[in-house]
Amino acid sequence: MRQQCVRVACVVAVLSASLALAPGPALGKRSPSHCITPAGEDLNATFGTRDAFVAPFCTDVRVGDRWRAVLRIAVAGADPVFPSGYAPVHSDLDEDFVAKFVSARYVVDAGTARERSYSFSAGDLIVQTGAIPDGSRFVRWVTPSLHPLRRGDHSVDEYVTLSADFWDGLGLDPATNLIPAGETLGGAVEFNVATP
Repeated sequence: MRQQCVRVACVVAVLSASLALAPGPALGKRSPSHCITPAGEDLNATFGTRDAFVAPFCTDVRVGDRWRAVLRIAVAGADPVFPSGYAPVHSDLDEDFVAKFVSARYVVDAGTARERSYSFSAGDLIVQTGAIPDGSRFVRWVTPSLHPLRRGDHSVDEYVTLSADFWDGLGLDPATNLIPAGETLGGAVEFNVATP
């Protein structure tokens, strides 16, 4: 009788351990955190990924999630204005930007002990162009999937490198309408990684 109880206890212990290690229904089926743009676009659906997106309008990432930074610029669609002496390479300004786009660099948690940098050539990024309902156009680029970050507050500084000056055609102010040749800070986003 005692031997039988020991065997039963062993079988129960082995089954319990097996169940504890087996993937449950929640593993691998966790619903993604969706990033919705101000225009109502679901970036997770557009790019077909479960990764979190980090953008000025999406600043929450779940612990354990891989993530991607996205940056977008607007350009004139029709009737662009340029300073005297400037001529774009392409008449479509979104294509003009893409032709000059060399690379992007991302600095995560700049100035902290956790600082990390990622650099990607334009060919390694997902680059998209498109139209906005007001008639202007846009270019956006998205990083490959990046490793999960630890819980807490984070930041990402996004730099863009162009082979030549680029004017967006929306005005003549160099502070807001020009991205010069070389590397330029394109944007910075603060975001939070938390347990869902």
